[in-house]
Amino acid sequence: FLREVPIATTRGMITDRNGEPLAVSSPVESIWVNPKELLVDAKRIPELATALNIVPEDLTLRLAQRKDKQFMYLRRHMNPDAAKVVLDLNIPGVYSSREFRRFYPHREVMSQVLGFTNLDERGVEGMELAYDDWLTGAAGKQKIIRDNRGRIVENVDLIRQAENGKDLILSIDKRIQYLAYSELKKSVLENKARSGSAVVMDVKTGEILAMVNYPSYNPNSRDTISPSLRRNKAVTDVLEPGSTMKPFTVAAALADGVDPNIVMSTGPGKFKVANLYVSDVHEYGPVTLRRLLVKSSNIGAAKLAGNMSNQHFYDVLSGFGFGERTGSGFPGESAAVLS
Repeated sequence: FLREVPIATTRGMITDRNGEPLAVSSPVESIWVNPKELLVDAKRIPELATALNIVPEDLTLRLAQRKDKQFMYLRRHMNPDAAKVVLDLNIPGVYSSREFRRFYPHREVMSQVLGFTNLDERGVEGMELAYDDWLTGAAGKQKIIRDNRGRIVENVDLIRQAENGKDLILSIDKRIQYLAYSELKKSVLENKARSGSAVVMDVKTGEILAMVNYPSYNPNSRDTISPSLRRNKAVTDVLEPGSTMKPFTVAAALADGVDPNIVMSTGPGKFKVANLYVSDVHEYGPVTLRRLLVKSSNIGAAKLAGNMSNQHFYDVLSGFGFGERTGSGFPGESAAVLS
């Protein structure tokens, strides 16, 4: 029989900044059948079902439903040695094709950043999805002659050369990623929190050295991945900076020449600014700059900020990199700012 068959291509590898593999594709075999051929020798269906750990009655029903078809997958992504055992049975109409399965050696530590692929090696989440076109190759095609047992007798012609996908190098450092994940997991469990995220960035270049979330998932077990765990919360979940801005307010005040030993009154726990009131959780009384930060006093921060002009406050924050592009390289980074 003269047939045109695809030539499998390899998806590009994803590595960290030092070339450590984070996502690789391993060769596997997928068993498929031509129902028309197999049903001619139907007495061998139970033998095939047993070899593939399929209930014989279920396989017979599936074949009957596709009796007019010439292609049906029986088992995807098998170990090549296990697939050879099935092929060695020499059952008419049973064939295999070379495919590749994505493997993630660092499992939960990298999962939300990398995402994962489906059975056809197309990106579903994370970097696998964002750079799917870059990582995906172009399958080739060739003409071959097969005998009635499915064995290749002759390679007739190469119709199209296969092109492998291109590799993707991330700014992530595997060692820092592991450390960040370990510390985040410990902190979430100790504080009985629902979840947590952490990002480690090179403040000089904007490169992301680590990005982790907990709880996480094992991308090698695609069938058990909960949809709620797929999201990279460090990127998608938006939170107000809140009290994390107070150290910058204090730094800006000191840079503006405010006395480091200044003491401000926060009583009676409310402070009117224009037509609104700023309040603290408790009345902290007189606060120094240190006590302002320890107690996270809203009134103290508001009074401190009132000593500076808006322009000067902006100029000081700009010196810390606020309002500039991050250069992180993530999708949409051209509009991303540290704010």
